Amino acid sequence: MNSKQPRHTPTFRASQLAVLNKLISMTHAWTDTQTVLSTALEQAAQLAMADGAECHLVNSSGELQFTTQYNLDIVFISGSLDIRFPIGKGLPGLAISNQSAFLIPDIENEENYQRQHLAQQAHYCSLICVPLSGMNSLLGTIMLYFRKRIQPDAVLLEILTAIGQHLGVSIERAHLFQQTSEQLKELQILQTVANALNRSANIQEALEQSLEAVVTTMNMRCGWVVLLDGFQKNRLAASYNLPPELDPADWSAMRTHCRCIELLQLGKLDAAIKIVECQQLKKVKSPDYPYHSHASIPVRVGTLLLGNLNIVPPSGSAITIDNYRLFNSIGDQIGVAIERARLYEQAKEQRTLEQQILLGHGQMLLGERKLQIIVNQTIKVVSNALRVEYVTLVLVASDGKISLETDLGFSPRKTQDTVDVLLADNSAIVQSIRLKMPIINPDINLERQLKTNLVDEKIIMTSSLIVPMLMGEEALGSIAVYSQSPRQWSEDEIRLLSLLANQTAIAIENTRLLEAEHTARKHAEILHLQTIQQAQDLTLAYDTTIEGWSRALDLRDKETEEHTLRVTNLTLQLAQAFDISHVELKHIKHGALLHDIGKMGIPDNILRKAGELSDDEWVMMRQHPQLAYEMLSPIAYLLPALDIPYCHHEKWDGTGYPRGLKGEEIPLAARLFAVVDVFDALTSDRPYRPAWAKNKAIEYIRQKAGSHFDPSVVEVFLRLIDKK
Repeated sequence: MNSKQPRHTPTFRASQLAVLNKLISMTHAWTDTQTVLSTALEQAAQLAMADGAECHLVNSSGELQFTTQYNLDIVFISGSLDIRFPIGKGLPGLAISNQSAFLIPDIENEENYQRQHLAQQAHYCSLICVPLSGMNSLLGTIMLYFRKRIQPDAVLLEILTAIGQHLGVSIERAHLFQQTSEQLKELQILQTVANALNRSANIQEALEQSLEAVVTTMNMRCGWVVLLDGFQKNRLAASYNLPPELDPADWSAMRTHCRCIELLQLGKLDAAIKIVECQQLKKVKSPDYPYHSHASIPVRVGTLLLGNLNIVPPSGSAITIDNYRLFNSIGDQIGVAIERARLYEQAKEQRTLEQQILLGHGQMLLGERKLQIIVNQTIKVVSNALRVEYVTLVLVASDGKISLETDLGFSPRKTQDTVDVLLADNSAIVQSIRLKMPIINPDINLERQLKTNLVDEKIIMTSSLIVPMLMGEEALGSIAVYSQSPRQWSEDEIRLLSLLANQTAIAIENTRLLEAEHTARKHAEILHLQTIQQAQDLTLAYDTTIEGWSRALDLRDKETEEHTLRVTNLTLQLAQAFDISHVELKHIKHGALLHDIGKMGIPDNILRKAGELSDDEWVMMRQHPQLAYEMLSPIAYLLPALDIPYCHHEKWDGTGYPRGLKGEEIPLAARLFAVVDVFDALTSDRPYRPAWAKNKAIEYIRQKAGSHFDPSVVEVFLRLIDKK
């Protein structure tokens, strides 16, 4: 703490308000968490005069994790990076229970603090813990460290608590903005790829256009598609922007299976693989292609692996697991497009029923945003396409619970009892979702629990086929069909149902993303309104504080009691006569209320002296405009109001103080106030003289026009006084 500037002085309080106002003003434009935290830590440390600060946020495991710091000791930082703090214990636990900032005056003897040895090495003695409170939970904590023992300061703790609450809302808003931006970006990329695929007239065109769309929209370096043996003869089907060393002609007859596809088949590929695993990329030696890893994305239709889409990031970038969901969605889109294009080419000679079903189903889902319509229409298409008597479509909720969304063929009175059997923990439907693969049952008698416990004797089911609805690696649910007669499900039927399920999964996921975006926008609107309300509350607090300061000044200087209120009201009337805007009138009001704030720095023996002041005392007294400037200029909110406190003793002829401004160099607000201030002083009783008569004071003002006062201001002022 600075002993020369104790915490209870008006100047320090003004600086606190300035920091708080700056934080709130800046957070309006913050859109990412790192900006929020780095700026907030620095401002909070300066506000509390701390030697350093750190922030911990709640991670995905529900623990507080070191996130960022400001001006901390290097050793202290390195020792804190890997430490995790369970919520509910230690200082975070106190933060939850207190819900407000609190002081730990002695770190060494604080049993709830876990890093005493690091704090001792850094010579930290005391700390203040500030909770970052969201709308419904604790988001994290800020800890301010001090290298000397500090004493409790209730006002400072209250301000820090307010900062913590505001930052919590700002962090939530930043998270929401980032989440919404990522969702929008993902939708845009998927839409771009979908548009490229929809424009394709054949398999080759579909591959080339979708590959170009993926590489360009995701800012990748290059890409290629390899298709498995048995489908297009295991060849390099398409490439985009390959380096010179990778001649596509060398890929046309690959002697061995692509190693990347082998890893996919074995289930050993999570997201990105090293270049050494790719035989082709090992050939690249050019310094313009310093590859380290690339993504091998499965291209599937339903559960059938067709090949892989390979994309390479630009130099200095890497593909991470965070992109995996989007990658798999793109791979599935391309797989569906390949299959659709293949069917389209076959249909040139003969339009098959399968092609018509897929195209019709795809057109039906295109642009549909209501979940219930999607599932109802899909179940009708499936029933007609596979010629079955019973169909169910189930979805997996975000909590993992599986629920029936729609069915066909089951008795309404018995539906719930039947669903309980169909969705039992070891049922074929649940197995299909868990294993993410089709479950084929040509003889339903083998599923003994279903046959034994089926509650509706009128339902006759002999064969079943169940396929999961996959979105990337996630099963959104499944579609199950049941036949009354014995049935051997063909490969075409399995593929058709997988395609229908895959198309349905994409449509369902789009509705979920749009619903999440809508919810996020509503949440953002609520946060925006809350921010506006907070700004309005802060403005009201400022105005109340200014009026309080003004009353305190009048109480201190008894001879000018009520003077401030009178001159403020009269100055506002005079300013209105000059057609000054409402916003400027507000600043003039603040300036008039605080015109003598600088006298806070004048000793009482001078300020309250009954007789005339000596020359030295007048020198001290004339410093109060400069003192006002030094006290108020750090407060951004009061900068527009500084003209009156700083310049109301300047004179039209340049003989005033503190800067000797002349004529229109003097701000208009100060010129208006100077006339009112002198008039009120002359017509008020003072210890060293009685009040002047109004006419005598008016004559004095008229005489001083052109020397002390702006003549045009005097003219308007005299007309105003005459009306009174």
